Amino acid sequence: MLSRDLILRRRDWLKLSAMGVLSGVSVPWFEQLASAAMQRTPKKSCILLWMDGGPSQQHTFDPKPTGEFRAISTAVPGIQIVEQLPKLSQCMEHMALLRSMTTEVNEHYDAKYYMHTGFKRTAAIEHPAIGCLAS
Repeated sequence: MLSRDLILRRRDWLKLSAMGVLSGVSVPWFEQLASAAMQRTPKKSCILLWMDGGPSQQHTFDPKPTGEFRAISTAVPGIQIVEQLPKLSQCMEHMALLRSMTTEVNEHYDAKYYMHTGFKRTAAIEHPAIGCLAS
């Protein structure tokens, strides 16, 4: 019997139902799958910081010697970012920093679409972004 004080998320209800705990129905192979799903370790997260119209790379993660902001060292030797991001510089070992990229697509909007979806933009199809696929 579940306590009234116990709050379960929708995903937990589905897992318990799949294991037969809530329904009383027992299917051995289904119970094994559900049990394995309950014991998996949580995955790491990924945040894509894409700022259309946001600050330029020289004002954030790729400071220039002649730029208006001073560069500071990060937790990763050899990587520097602007002085306005001191807390971010302390956890740089947990990030992947891409400072440049190229595609054969020359128009910015089409290149951004290609990068976010993996497909060249066409008028006929709207492809899902990589974040939708990852989630």
